[in-house]
Amino acid sequence: MSWIKRLYDTYEKNTSQVGRVSLEGEPMLLPICHSTQQAQITITLNHLGEFLRATVVPLEDRRTIIPCTERSGSRGGTKPVNHPLCDKLQYVAGDFLDYGGVVTSGFSSNPTEPHEMYLSDLATWCESDYSHPKVTAVYKYVSKGTVIRDLVQHGTLHVDASGKLLDAWNGEADVPVPDIFQVLRTLQQQDVFIRWAVEVPGDPQTQLWTDNTVYESWIQFYTSSQANEGLCYVIGEETELALFHPAKLRNDGDSAKLISANDKAGFTFRGRFLNDGQAAGVSFEVTQKAHNALRWLIQKQAFQTSGLVILTWATGGEDVPDPLMDLYGLSHAMGESISAGLDVGYTAEDFARELRRSILGYQRKLEHADGVMIIILDAATPGRMSIRFYREMIPAEFISRIEHWHQSTAWTHTYRSRRWSKELAGTMPREYVSAPSPIDMADAIYGHRLDDNLRKTAIERLVRCIVDSEPIPRDMVQSVVYRAANPVAMERWEWNKALTIACSMYRKFRETEGYALALEVDRRSRDYLYGRLLALADSIEEWALSESGEQRQTNAIRLMQRFSERPFSTWKVIELSLAPYKARLGGRGRKRVNEISEVMALFETEDFISDKKLSGEFLLGYHCQKQALWKTAKIDGEQLGELND
Repeated sequence: MSWIKRLYDTYEKNTSQVGRVSLEGEPMLLPICHSTQQAQITITLNHLGEFLRATVVPLEDRRTIIPCTERSGSRGGTKPVNHPLCDKLQYVAGDFLDYGGVVTSGFSSNPTEPHEMYLSDLATWCESDYSHPKVTAVYKYVSKGTVIRDLVQHGTLHVDASGKLLDAWNGEADVPVPDIFQVLRTLQQQDVFIRWAVEVPGDPQTQLWTDNTVYESWIQFYTSSQANEGLCYVIGEETELALFHPAKLRNDGDSAKLISANDKAGFTFRGRFLNDGQAAGVSFEVTQKAHNALRWLIQKQAFQTSGLVILTWATGGEDVPDPLMDLYGLSHAMGESISAGLDVGYTAEDFARELRRSILGYQRKLEHADGVMIIILDAATPGRMSIRFYREMIPAEFISRIEHWHQSTAWTHTYRSRRWSKELAGTMPREYVSAPSPIDMADAIYGHRLDDNLRKTAIERLVRCIVDSEPIPRDMVQSVVYRAANPVAMERWEWNKALTIACSMYRKFRETEGYALALEVDRRSRDYLYGRLLALADSIEEWALSESGEQRQTNAIRLMQRFSERPFSTWKVIELSLAPYKARLGGRGRKRVNEISEVMALFETEDFISDKKLSGEFLLGYHCQKQALWKTAKIDGEQLGELND
């Protein structure tokens, strides 16, 4: 229950944000007993409950806060229940059937039941001690049973020749499409959701979905009617328990719930308990606040992909480092920018300075935080949400693990992460040092066309490596090394990305080896040296081809996969193929040829003649050697083709 307690505490510490109207597109922390819906029509009344006008809600303004009950907040199935105030036409319109409306199948035995339920609940609210004059005006109006008639007469809804609501617009081509059909998309007119505005003399607040007094009226009325007392397992007090728990966590159309016990026929609780109340009890207030806080945090700062949610937060709302970000993302989140210029290589020293600056910024922000939480959610079924991963950590420990991940996984890259906007990507240098994002890692491991479920699983496994300081799984390292060693199977940009990410992951996997980010001329391990040889052979042929204007893959690149499997026998083929290119370069290539001899001299004889398969270390040797050659190319006056085009 610790996760729900932390979310409850988050809500309590951010009560100043509750119900605050924010800029368009920004999330709002909802008051309890409220939910959100996508509205299509706003009906405006006067204080006497008389129809004034109706407007079609623009797409950018359709998200609407509405009062809800426990049942309506999680409604679904064959017989849903009504919301208390704002709802679909089948609930609010007494003349729904007169205009050809078809009610939900669960009401087929009594087609007028939806409207009767709605009127009854609204009347109970209006007749209580917690009534609100604007809500009473809505009740007076809907009691007349003329909602659709007024909307049709006003030109908001449209009917056919028989007086029935049109399913779709079939007007002439030169006639503008009515506003309602432009916002409905896949819905029909009978499915429109209605929200209310009431004009009261002297009161500038007309919109009921943004009126705090309406929020409070409903909360007081609804909580006063709760009568299910028991022990709340979250706060340890006797209080009113929740019967149902909210949905719509990831978005307004999300029906998956974290807590549910309505499976009377299955084994959700049966076999261990006689009823769901014996399993666990959560108070109404706690579940409302915790779920509203979770919904707010997900919309505000979580990473989402194909239903997977990865959320990191602190209860006080402090900024926390996102484990899915690379160095540039961390720096930008702190309001800082990478200082290297566009034409200047981003060095390891720059990386260390920027990383430390970002980490210190987070340490200052989190010095008074009581904890950092990381949760991963995914929907097991359309109606069930599962917690795949949850950790609570001391802020200092969490930041230390983030810092260690970035230090031990850093490498030199040239690709632009998909999480960067074009504007942000344009400020980055041509090459930079950073730990790759787990999102980019997943693409490099399995290819950017990988299945959604495989991507989600890969990202989740990598997040566990970051948060729990676990080694990168061997199968992932093997997969990314295999792909990076097969450049002919990918486009050049994809291979360059896979290559540098493979170097990052292998460096992390063999962290105890202490691989440097630059060329280590004194490292004499067999695989590293073979990687250097391959890079030197590649550069000689690439240099010669560029002078003659030829654009094709070198023999070293074409044979890279074979070279990784049988290096000694393949090297003889590559070395023999270099003869015409050495001759073409003449004396200018003598330095490069000598470098090959120098590297070969570093081998132990038994290591060089062995045809044993190479590990991912050869990619580090290859890339470091290519980077060193590229940086010295201009100094030597060579026209060496660029590695990272």
